[in-house]
Amino acid sequence: GSSRVIILEEHIWDSYEISEIAERYDWYIPLSEQGTPDILFNGLDQRKQGMFFYNEYKNIVDIELTKKAKISIYAEKEVNNSTIILSGSIKNISFSTLNNLRIQGMIFEDREEVELHSLVLDVLKEQEVKSFKPGEIIKFTFTSKELNWLTENKVHGVIFVQSPNSPTKEILQAFFVE
Repeated sequence: GSSRVIILEEHIWDSYEISEIAERYDWYIPLSEQGTPDILFNGLDQRKQGMFFYNEYKNIVDIELTKKAKISIYAEKEVNNSTIILSGSIKNISFSTLNNLRIQGMIFEDREEVELHSLVLDVLKEQEVKSFKPGEIIKFTFTSKELNWLTENKVHGVIFVQSPNSPTKEILQAFFVE
């Protein structure tokens, strides 16, 4: 479990959309089932499409937070002009070998505007992990494309490890990079 939740706004079909977000949405949801608002929890473990009450969302998050972590993540951010470098490591803290995982990342900005609270600026190219033994540590580095942000100290990252071949495309762990 965790005491922290990461929420990102991935804009689709508007001027804030980036191509990687559209591709990701198509990967998650068939075209015939797409629409907004569309909220995905932990991959496709839970999905709410349309408007719901706060407690309905909170109940889903509370259930997700009770799950035991299989992976730990550590990462740091470095700003280099208009690019962001996220580097760190993941560790398998479970007792099982985990297979066919992806280390992924996103860069976002807290804009504190209605519908632009945590706007995704870049989806970083995933790194494949074919086999991940208990206790094993794998290092990673991601470099963003040239970004255009409003306020540098409000630009953050998130690193997550996903099981893309699982039925729900489960996100095994995520880490907020200040």
